[in-house]
Amino acid sequence: MLGGFTHMETDNKQYWPHTIFLVIHVIISHVFMLNYLIAILATTYEIMEPKGQFAYQSSRYKYIERYKIPMKDPYGYAELVVHSPGLNFMTVFLFISMFKPTSMQTTSPKFSKVMFWIENIVFYFPYMFVYHLALVILVYIKLTVNMARAASLFQKPLVVIAWLIIGPFYLLGCMFKDLYYYSVILCDYKEDVDVTQVQ
Repeated sequence: MLGGFTHMETDNKQYWPHTIFLVIHVIISHVFMLNYLIAILATTYEIMEPKGQFAYQSSRYKYIERYKIPMKDPYGYAELVVHSPGLNFMTVFLFISMFKPTSMQTTSPKFSKVMFWIENIVFYFPYMFVYHLALVILVYIKLTVNMARAASLFQKPLVVIAWLIIGPFYLLGCMFKDLYYYSVILCDYKEDVDVTQVQ
């Protein structure tokens, strides 16, 4: 069962029966091991399935509780509850208009747009910039090592020197291109979303 198969080839009469029994033993042991693996996976799946269902239902409840139910409000009061801690203190600016539903309907979309830009520009955009910059440094080092390994002995100095000069500009260009596409996606914000259509 541990795979320590040996035989002594003294004559042809002992060699063939040993080979046949060895093949039978290997096939049977592989079938047993495969059955053990299937049994382990099935048991683990049975144990994890209720936990996974509970985690899914809990996450779904939190999502529905926080976003879907408030967004059904046609008067715009959803803006008072959907923002995460740290930024939700800015909802004090809505307190002036929250006592009049028509005023809340006009103020809420504008407030939503301001909060959208604050969340994405002030908070996420600097994090994305730092993350991309860290990736540029790691990719630059990794590509330098890979080029040095892949190039032949005569091409290595030329390829590595060319990459050391051109590489930072190329990777920074790619980084700013990604950030540009990210800002284009952010600018596609729609203010005129009808919150009554959100289900």
